[in-house]
Amino acid sequence: VRQFTRSANQRMEDMGFEVRRNANEWNRKYRFTHRGAEFVDYVKDQLHAADSRLRIRQRARMFGVDARMKWPTYRRRVSQFLDTPLGKLVSTIMFAWLVLSGWIFKVFVISMWVLPIAAPLLIGTIARNTIVEGACPNCKTQFIGSRGQVIVCRGCRNVVWQPRDDFSSSKGTGDPDIIDIDVE
Repeated sequence: VRQFTRSANQRMEDMGFEVRRNANEWNRKYRFTHRGAEFVDYVKDQLHAADSRLRIRQRARMFGVDARMKWPTYRRRVSQFLDTPLGKLVSTIMFAWLVLSGWIFKVFVISMWVLPIAAPLLIGTIARNTIVEGACPNCKTQFIGSRGQVIVCRGCRNVVWQPRDDFSSSKGTGDPDIIDIDVE
């Protein structure tokens, strides 16, 4: 059995070596890599020329901005349509089509694999962006709280976190605000 596995492994290694060697030889002979890179560059140039002529990227960006601005209107209109008898019929037909075509089950199965991995990462990211934690500079008591609220130290009752008034994410170029703490 050992000799069989060794000979099978050796044959697989030899076959892999031959395949790599032949692929490299064909690549040198027919220049697949070079031709592929030339083709990719050509496609990029053609797409850039079409974009500069038709301004596709700018139109897509403007469509996105327009859709975000008008989203409440679209949502209200769809909701009003779905409340009508025709809207209920359309939604029933769409649901039946999704069930019969298998898309509902595909989404369910994929979500069973993706959500357990993505949900903790998403929750952690949101938590890091919305929660502030640290130690009081006066009494070194640990504090934790939301970025949007004033946090008062439980030990010495001093303000240890205060949200900015302008709610901007850009850093100011001026001097940082200094909180004066009187130690008694």
